[in-house]
Amino acid sequence: MANQYPLEWTFRLHVNVSWIESFRQAMSSCDVAILDDRTDESPDNYFWSSPHLNGLTDPAEIGARAAAIKALYDGAMTVTMRDNYYPWRLELPIEESGVKHLHLRLKIPAQPFSPDWDNWKFQVHDCPFRHKVAMYLFLSHFDDTVKNILLFLGVNGTTWISLYAIKDFISQQGWNEAKIAEGAGVTNAAIKLFSYTANNFEAIGPFARHGAQGRIPPANPMTLEDATKIILDCTEAFFHERAQAVDLKARFEERKA
Repeated sequence: MANQYPLEWTFRLHVNVSWIESFRQAMSSCDVAILDDRTDESPDNYFWSSPHLNGLTDPAEIGARAAAIKALYDGAMTVTMRDNYYPWRLELPIEESGVKHLHLRLKIPAQPFSPDWDNWKFQVHDCPFRHKVAMYLFLSHFDDTVKNILLFLGVNGTTWISLYAIKDFISQQGWNEAKIAEGAGVTNAAIKLFSYTANNFEAIGPFARHGAQGRIPPANPMTLEDATKIILDCTEAFFHERAQAVDLKARFEERKA
């Protein structure tokens, strides 16, 4: 069984934003870690890692799992930070590994988590409830719909196609359009306009989910910015409902060392 610590595989994190240090301090997680360069009193070098990579030695397995957990992380970051987050390309680990760029690709089915995870015990500093990114990652262990939403969004970003896919995922779990509107804090008409715009080539051209079908475009198509806010607001409401359904805090407490 692989130990969670010390972290064995580390990737350079390319950031040029003011929030990274406060984020690093707040985002305790049992799934990913943001590390600073402690050799510098004013660190401007940051690194990304995950205990789910521990125990791997085969370059293809390291790359595939790193790509999977990175996609999950990118999805959680996008849901939480919206336009303030720009995914960075996963590069080779800084340790000698034999990993090549061709290994750093998401394999399907995606396997982001270590098979040893069920045996992990958590420390206080692993608590995922100090930051929503950590909470959403932790929730994805217990809810496949949450995991699939994060993966889909992490791979594709916020496009009309990915936003509509999120609506599909949520609808499959019993949320009708009225509940989706309630979760997003908008009217039913706004959800209908979102769907009408997303599916209409005549309204948004190559960004649409379908090709030309001769549909009449809406008089005032929804903007992608408004669609992103509506769907991601609804996504967060859905995640919080799912967290309550699995009693997520109790799940962490029962695994504390």
